[in-house]
Amino acid sequence: MRPVLRLLGKCELTADGAPIPFDITRKLWYVLGLVATAPQCHIARHELTEAVWPLSEKTSRSVLLFKWRRSIIDAIGPIIPDGLVLITEEAVSLNTDHIDIDYQQCCSLAKLALTSDDALEVLEAGTAFDTIAEDKVLLPTYSSAFLDIRDHFDKQRRAVLRRTWQAEAYLYPVAQGVKSNFEIRLRKLGDENAIGEPALPFKALPEQISVPMRKSNLRTALPRLAAAAVIGGMIAIPIIFGSISTPTKQQLRVAHGASVNNPVASLSNQLMYQLSDPRTKRSAATAIGMTPKNLVIAAGNAILTNGDHQTILVMLTKTGQSRWITKLTDAKGIQTTPKQLLSTESGRIYVASVLSARQNNGLKLAPGSYLVVGVFDRDGQRLFERLHP
Repeated sequence: MRPVLRLLGKCELTADGAPIPFDITRKLWYVLGLVATAPQCHIARHELTEAVWPLSEKTSRSVLLFKWRRSIIDAIGPIIPDGLVLITEEAVSLNTDHIDIDYQQCCSLAKLALTSDDALEVLEAGTAFDTIAEDKVLLPTYSSAFLDIRDHFDKQRRAVLRRTWQAEAYLYPVAQGVKSNFEIRLRKLGDENAIGEPALPFKALPEQISVPMRKSNLRTALPRLAAAAVIGGMIAIPIIFGSISTPTKQQLRVAHGASVNNPVASLSNQLMYQLSDPRTKRSAATAIGMTPKNLVIAAGNAILTNGDHQTILVMLTKTGQSRWITKLTDAKGIQTTPKQLLSTESGRIYVASVLSARQNNGLKLAPGSYLVVGVFDRDGQRLFERLHP
């Protein structure tokens, strides 16, 4: 993964989510923050030098600017050999060809969320924004230096959360009896306003997904959900994870984008992935799909030795190894069974499942079956989940 320059929360440089050495002084971080928060990481040279070194002569400012650049390059050089800072006669900018900046990522996602009329696109962009931003403060160690831009970002955060909440309500109107995570997030930020009407109306939904889902058509809801948004071919057949010895792996060919009509028996003797966990009593995959990059995602459930039920989501590499595994333990009296998978170009993974609720369950649901749609990021982290009665 690309290194990330983090300005939200703790100021640091990370790779694969872990901090990496980037030893620069507080003053150097301040200058870097000014450039990194400028539009497109591009700021007028005279504006930057006057703000940072107001008492120095023009020649001295130039010397100090290049010293700052050298310090940044020395600190980050082994990670980005091409250099991060670009200086011309007119401007100072950051080369973002090989690095991401969390603040700039949020700005791009906010622009998409606030200007798109596609509710699903808004929901994905807003979810990604909140995953990055959370409740983090922009450049928190500089309490007075970035007041205006910090205030602007906080207002933008609330606007994105509200529009994402509106998009979620538009896409899933029957689920509004369940409190939205975006509403909860706004309340934590001190915003007690109602959901309101979208400033930019959303375009009409395709007919296939505009009909609210009810218990009576639960069995037909899942195929319709897949048919409405299919990007790649999906298979919804059992694959036993089991605790048997792994046989010689055979080449499994799946034509991406084409329907798969092979009977269950064609896969019954091919073990794609073996789940190894001493706490698991038994497990089975109930859905399998392909990402746009032709990686396999399998979902299923397991019963643990203590009687708990788990939902399991696994992404496999092209060599058959697990890229990541997500395990979610069901609440008491609940059993979730994945039925369909959808992976989008943006990296979002949608898992449609049947949730069976027994009497006195931990979610306080009426006994019966429900449709649950879970949304995960490209690394298998669950972003949110919606329950459809």
